Amino acid sequence: MAITGPVILSTKRMVFETGKFLDLEVHDPKSSGNWGASQEVPVAQVFRVSGEAGPLRQGNTLCGDQPVTYMAAWSEESSGFTYLGVAMFTGMEPPEGVADQAMCAAYFFSMDVAE
Repeated sequence: MAITGPVILSTKRMVFETGKFLDLEVHDPKSSGNWGASQEVPVAQVFRVSGEAGPLRQGNTLCGDQPVTYMAAWSEESSGFTYLGVAMFTGMEPPEGVADQAMCAAYFFSMDVAE
């Protein structure tokens, strides 16, 4: 939240409090790999990303000066709470986990799921 502010995420778009957004295209709805803060979440949804979020809170950006090319999202439990984990990647190849060298940032959000 300190970098992005609140976000709205669907399978088509990630919208930031600034009104800027990233367009998302599902690349792999059930990508096997080592995801999550512990790298023990076995499956994430991987998206191709287009667009640029621009400056977010306090001038922060998602991946420094690098364009985001892929994003992975997964659900993770910790301390009795469910979080949405989101990792951003800059490489041309689809990521296979959070240890991928192309990962430039990971964000965790408390989830408020709309029905």
